[in-house]
Amino acid sequence: MPKVSVIVPVYNPGKYIDELIESLLGQTLPAEELELVFVDDGSTDGTPARLDELAAAHRHVRVQHIANSGWPGKPRNLGIDMATGDYVFFADNDDWLERDALERLHATAVQD
Repeated sequence: MPKVSVIVPVYNPGKYIDELIESLLGQTLPAEELELVFVDDGSTDGTPARLDELAAAHRHVRVQHIANSGWPGKPRNLGIDMATGDYVFFADNDDWLERDALERLHATAVQD
């Protein structure tokens, strides 16, 4: 079971999701301890196919596609239902994380 599940609600991010994906795949927390859950909220810009390719290439990436809900709450809640990690972290598609961010956050959560 993963230590951390990262939930990312996604809607038509285009190239603006690139930095987030790169930063999540480059985390120092090992892939077997990390789960990346992307919930695509009805994107129409090619994002669904890109996320499917990402999931096919990385075992710790999961993708769920839903009809557009018009708000980030529904994809976040669905992501929570899908998450299997001990802890959940939310990221938006235009965020990025330092390489050791999730490892440090997990260590702090366990300690405190």
